[in-house]
Amino acid sequence: MRSIFSSYGQRLKYYCESYPKEYFSEAKFVSESRLELKEGDDIWTLTILSPKRIAISNQITSGTYNSAKEYDVVYSEDNDDWRASETFINVREGCKYFRAPKAQEAVSGEHVYVLASRANLRESPTPSAQVLRQVGIATRFEVIRPFFPWLEVSDPETGYGGYIHESLVSTEKPTVELALKKLEQSAPGERLQWAERAAAMAPTNTDILALLGDELDRTGELKRANKIRQEILRISGEANNPESWKAVFAYKGSGVETLTYYKDGAFFDPDLSEENYRNNLEFFHRKGNEYHLFSDRGISAELKVSRDAPSSRLAEYGNCLLDTSASTQTISGNPEKDSTSRIAANFIPDSKRPPYQQEQDDTLIRDISGLLKNKFEAQLSSMALDHLTLQELQALKESQEIVSIGHADLDADNSQDYLVVVNYNLANTQREVGYSALYLLSNPKGNWEVDFTDFWGGGGDAVSRTAAYIGHIDIDGDGIQELFLSREHYEGTSTTMLKKVNGLWQTTGIGSYTGC
Repeated sequence: MRSIFSSYGQRLKYYCESYPKEYFSEAKFVSESRLELKEGDDIWTLTILSPKRIAISNQITSGTYNSAKEYDVVYSEDNDDWRASETFINVREGCKYFRAPKAQEAVSGEHVYVLASRANLRESPTPSAQVLRQVGIATRFEVIRPFFPWLEVSDPETGYGGYIHESLVSTEKPTVELALKKLEQSAPGERLQWAERAAAMAPTNTDILALLGDELDRTGELKRANKIRQEILRISGEANNPESWKAVFAYKGSGVETLTYYKDGAFFDPDLSEENYRNNLEFFHRKGNEYHLFSDRGISAELKVSRDAPSSRLAEYGNCLLDTSASTQTISGNPEKDSTSRIAANFIPDSKRPPYQQEQDDTLIRDISGLLKNKFEAQLSSMALDHLTLQELQALKESQEIVSIGHADLDADNSQDYLVVVNYNLANTQREVGYSALYLLSNPKGNWEVDFTDFWGGGGDAVSRTAAYIGHIDIDGDGIQELFLSREHYEGTSTTMLKKVNGLWQTTGIGSYTGC
């Protein structure tokens, strides 16, 4: 068996007579000594220059990473492998080497078509060369000359040209029908690229776009999936029909605000009025502490939302109002200091909790505090604190103050998810630094896990300007609560939604807005 490692230490694949398709969608020997591996637009190439020297090149478009290096290979008896500084070719018995098909070599004067949904046309035949332009799938080029493993190509109609990697083109023109057939036949790890290719060739076909949205959901790419579904609504005309959407409102002490709109898997920012995603519902402050909801699209009824007792019933409009009375229960916190206690949680003071409950809560607080302190060093990269000394970092760690701990079963797994708001403050004669953090924790089978972390702040009074958690509601009816976060900045406020996909909490970035 042979293992191939890339020049930056990442194992590429094992290959024998059974080829593991979960690693790469394509593999081919372009010569007896050159193996090429491809996944999407990313390409790895290994060339055996001599029995003791190899070359590995990488073209990683998703991370804008390119390299082309050579390595001396030395046999190690201790490890029974050929070893380079960052590259390994393990040699083992009992494995028939996998033989990938040879590439079909393009020749001068032949026409080729772009296979990838997007491909780079470069100034010279190297992965680090300047990108002259991006070209889309099925773009037709004439081959000027092969420059292995690159091709110099030219567009016969426009005359522009450049170099393109040969793995990104084919002599056979791609079609929507072929891409859909490949999508149906492919393993899960390969389906997304074929959905992308089909959608690139049929950008207004809502059925194909829906397939792409489903594949993006499976891979956890929520933001891209949301954009695809917004495009489906735009094409179908539903984007201009806001009264058919669900709206999520949050009651925030002094008023009610729209967080996001939802329809058919797509979330819309309420402030995108310039793109016709406009807010057709308005709140008017009337009669002291009551807000009255009207519609300017012919809905005659009105809903009263009391500041003292926020309602959660907007069913007649197909809308949702975050119900603070049924929101996450806060078991620790300072209602004068923590905005989340005031706007989103059912705060229970110590005086109203029985002694046994206080003891359980104190143990929980102590366990969570210790967990977060132990995790602090791993979080430093997220907090961008390179400018602090080791002593200041230690002081910041010790300043950890748990502002509130709330809990609710957000993902319908019959166990509690814990929302923890923490402040970090460093104040000395030289610096004043303030950070807030929101942690989402779970405790499956008695083992604490940090499922999501969000930091913000930095300035001395930044913490005092932040609000963390608004509330949660299952807006799309899949049994998992969407979680809404709000943060105040000097420029205004931003709202983010969290959703759990494939076991991981992720932000959609929907519902953001600014304004003082």
